[in-house]
Amino acid sequence: MDSLQSQRQLAKVLKPKYILLIEIASDSLKGRVVETSLTDLKKNDEGASKSYRKVKLVVEDIEGSSCFTNFHGMDITRDKLFSLIRKWQTTIEAHVDVKTSDDYYLRLFVIAFTAKSQRQLRATSYATASKIKLIRRKMLEVMMRNAQQNTFKALVANLMDEKIEDDIKKACARYYPLQNVLITKAKVIKKPKFDASKMQEFYGDHAATAPELLAQAQTQTEEPKNLLTEAEKK
Repeated sequence: MDSLQSQRQLAKVLKPKYILLIEIASDSLKGRVVETSLTDLKKNDEGASKSYRKVKLVVEDIEGSSCFTNFHGMDITRDKLFSLIRKWQTTIEAHVDVKTSDDYYLRLFVIAFTAKSQRQLRATSYATASKIKLIRRKMLEVMMRNAQQNTFKALVANLMDEKIEDDIKKACARYYPLQNVLITKAKVIKKPKFDASKMQEFYGDHAATAPELLAQAQTQTEEPKNLLTEAEKK
């Protein structure tokens, strides 16, 4: 997706060497899921601070030797999650199934931790059961509203930019101050029937440059050399 991938060429996907004669070679690649980090998807240092985010992409369409992928899911590393868990604070988790304006269904998981308020002298920051219930309800409202008001492409962009986490933090401040609010997991559970024109809209100008990228990759590939015969000649 154009909003997700700043790098146009991410990696190379291998196809099986031997396939049935009745099968098409490209069919063996469609539906394949690849996993990478947000740092690899963003160019320069845009995603360096979010290297803990793991992104899953699924191959939707193939043109020539170029595989066009779409967002399939997102997760965070275990070390990032464990680094947030500390004592003297309350952990609040929630999950909800949301629907975008263009009929994509996703399941979002969020986690948040209570923080100290200004001028607080007490060492602990434990929230009561009633406030935890209110915070969890507000979390679900923010995630559902953000999905219903945006398309799938815009929602994925908000997930990568952590705009939903900022909205949750602001909305729950009236109940209890929060810190380290994160969407820990997101996965696509249902999507509309594949449409090639829709995929071209996702990629924008990147789809038009696919043949150029293929030609560039072929020119950069070095021709194989037989080192044994060259050694014998010497």
